[in-house]
Amino acid sequence: MALDGITIASLLPELKAGLLGGRLSKISQPQTNELLFTIKGNQKEPYRLLINVSPGMPYLCFTEENKPAPLTAPGFCMMLRKYIANGRILDITQPGMERILFFSIEHLNELGDLCRKELIVELMGKYSNIIFCDENKRVLDAIRHVPPSVSSLRTVLPGASYYLPDELKKADPLPLASAIADRTEECIPGEFFACSDPVVTRMYGYFAGLSPVICQHILNVAGLESDKAASSLSEEERIHLSHVFSRELQAVLRGEFKPVIYYKGEKPVDFSPIPLSIYPDYTGKPVPTVSDMIFRFYYEKSLHSFLQGKSADLRKIIHNALERNRKKYALLEKQMKDAQKADKVRLQAELLTAYAYMYPEPVAKVTVENYYDENKPVTISLDETKTVRQNATALYERYNKLKRTQEATEGLLKETGEAVTHLESMQLALSLSKSEADLTDIQNELKKAGYMKHAPQSGGKKKPAKEPSVAGKPLHFINCDGMDMYVGKNNLQNEYVTFTLAAANDMWFHAKNVPGSHVIVKSGGRELSDRAYEEAAALAAYFCQNHDSEKVEIDYVQRKAIKKPPKSAFGFVIYHTNYSMMAKPDISGITEVKDGLSK
Repeated sequence: MALDGITIASLLPELKAGLLGGRLSKISQPQTNELLFTIKGNQKEPYRLLINVSPGMPYLCFTEENKPAPLTAPGFCMMLRKYIANGRILDITQPGMERILFFSIEHLNELGDLCRKELIVELMGKYSNIIFCDENKRVLDAIRHVPPSVSSLRTVLPGASYYLPDELKKADPLPLASAIADRTEECIPGEFFACSDPVVTRMYGYFAGLSPVICQHILNVAGLESDKAASSLSEEERIHLSHVFSRELQAVLRGEFKPVIYYKGEKPVDFSPIPLSIYPDYTGKPVPTVSDMIFRFYYEKSLHSFLQGKSADLRKIIHNALERNRKKYALLEKQMKDAQKADKVRLQAELLTAYAYMYPEPVAKVTVENYYDENKPVTISLDETKTVRQNATALYERYNKLKRTQEATEGLLKETGEAVTHLESMQLALSLSKSEADLTDIQNELKKAGYMKHAPQSGGKKKPAKEPSVAGKPLHFINCDGMDMYVGKNNLQNEYVTFTLAAANDMWFHAKNVPGSHVIVKSGGRELSDRAYEEAAALAAYFCQNHDSEKVEIDYVQRKAIKKPPKSAFGFVIYHTNYSMMAKPDISGITEVKDGLSK
């Protein structure tokens, strides 16, 4: 959802609690449309306030990340440093329910006199901006200048007066919601319903601060169709909608927010300071604060987009190699099927040789007794230009050729099948990647396997390729017994958790006969409880190719029983004695550790 007026209203108390009275100790502009303020107050650690006004993704939140500033600060940043560096934040306000915040800042001028400036942050989609004004609302500068040639609604240029155009001014929903709750008003005004637009569009266009998502949520709770014309609502429906509208906005009036981020799988799709009813199929994860919600959502969304773009080339390489090997495997299977006729050809050659004396002249076909099975005589078609003995010789030659083909094909079929399994495991690893380091692991593995070229080496002798090291970190979980569990997200990490992290007596889990993650339980020599076995098996089921199945068969064994064949692909292991169990691919109740490997 967009950063609407309700989200700004829910963020405002957190901003005031952390920033009022604080001094601007540092101002930087890491990106063209981004400002980072470091504010020192009474607390031990300073606050960092990140403001991003990119047209496609504007947001404002606290952050712990100290982004590097460019060597030469942009002009807008230099002006802010000149006027309000070390200034004190007196107040932060939101006009009505607009997506705007006014930061009132007190500072000393060149003569040492106290002065005030206002930093106005507008988070309005493509119109987002950061505008710096004096105490009389005269624009001193803006991070984005808006001349008359760009916007006919309002110009934002140094020297101009700051104002909000009438077109942006909408009805404030909070006083109306309060009045309906207090029964001083019974219904939303009649002019709201004097419109043939769909009611969701009308609500979004009429009230300030309500995004289409919030409007859809209100209509969903009211049980009304969003595409129904506002003017077609009956009197009962209008009153019912008004009361639901008032009830849903009570959380905003009381300042009782429950920030949540909604995920579709691992991908963040939306967020809201109040729980929404329109995402029954998505997973809602509560977040401690509104600022944390905004930061996490935009960080994870940008990271997900970055990883998708970064992995596109790797995905294409794996897909193309996988398609080639699958086609090759199908051709080899057909070739193997033909080659398996060798025994039949050998039998025909033997029988012709045995009964050749009965046919001194060339014939087109013979039927002879099968001395291996007297009840099944064999009919053999022959080349009439050759004698029966010559036909037998030709069949022996064909048999030898088929036998050689069968022997060669068996090796190729095994090799190609292993390549398909290896590529499928890398395809799974791409879907599990959570960082650039994970993608580096997959890229190194592709290079090692010959699917990607290594960077050309400068002159001199070629050096032998080094074994790629693990760049990313395995997933880390804690089971019900307090034991660490590690899950490899790709084949390099699988080898790392199995042969480096795991001790000989630790337990090893893996989905049976399908690509998947190696799961290690660091038992420290202790016996696992039944629940601990179930949790480790659930991880192996969840992080495997068959994770969409209702249940997955999982093999488990002590780590010391796992062997790696010489010259085998990364992540490929063998074991001969193991136990098996069925597990549901559900890890919702397992605690994940987010800070990497434990000491």
